[in-house]
Amino acid sequence: MHSFSTLGSALALRPIFFCVPMVFTDCTPNRTNPSLPNRTKRPIPNRTKQKASRMSQSSGVNNNHSKRIKKLQEIREKLIAGEEVANRQLKTWLGAYFDEIARDWAEEQEMRLKSEDKPETIREYERRLKQADFQHAKAESASSRGKSYAGKFYNKTDLAYERALEHLQEQVSLDPSLELWLDRTPDNGPDTVGTSIDFHGIPRVRTSRSMQNQSVASVTGQVRSKRDIKIEVVDRAIEALSAKPSEISAEEKSSKLKDMLKGLKQR
Repeated sequence: MHSFSTLGSALALRPIFFCVPMVFTDCTPNRTNPSLPNRTKRPIPNRTKQKASRMSQSSGVNNNHSKRIKKLQEIREKLIAGEEVANRQLKTWLGAYFDEIARDWAEEQEMRLKSEDKPETIREYERRLKQADFQHAKAESASSRGKSYAGKFYNKTDLAYERALEHLQEQVSLDPSLELWLDRTPDNGPDTVGTSIDFHGIPRVRTSRSMQNQSVASVTGQVRSKRDIKIEVVDRAIEALSAKPSEISAEEKSSKLKDMLKGLKQR
């Protein structure tokens, strides 16, 4: 009995060690257990790829500009040659510039002068000019037939043109708006080009059918056809598309901004 008691006391005083297994946490992402946090590192952006992407987008924009300019140049050549170009085709390649055709045409129609609206002062000038032209025709006829009195007719012609121009200059000084009816300035000073006191240099009324009338669209552009306006609008579009980056039109800037916002949404 004593031995057992002594042995029990010894065992009671002896420390008892328990083996506790150590658990190591795996830092690798657990794809099967979504409750565990995903500790994967955020990938470092590839600057080279981003730069290449931007360059590719820039190249695409330049290619689109080049294609559009080429198409507009082809349309311009057709219009100059007198060929018809459908409005659908114009709208496709002109974009926002297409609306300028209708706007410019409306302005042109408003600016056009009509014979029935001609002021009485201009009508009086036309009567005097007609008399001067008649004297000129007589002088030319006499000169071509070798008549000795042809010189007298030329003197009368010069006087008639001079009086007609003096009358016109006086009326324009009183009402400068009358000059809108003329194909050139009535001023025949030394610094004035195109105006003189003779058959070829006297101002003509813009509604006149005289061959000396310089207000024809092909000469001065004062009277424009719808085809002329289309050509002008196409030229403006080509000029804007061909401009330097700092001179890019508002339309192109808006298009680029839309592309940038679209790219941000897709990320």
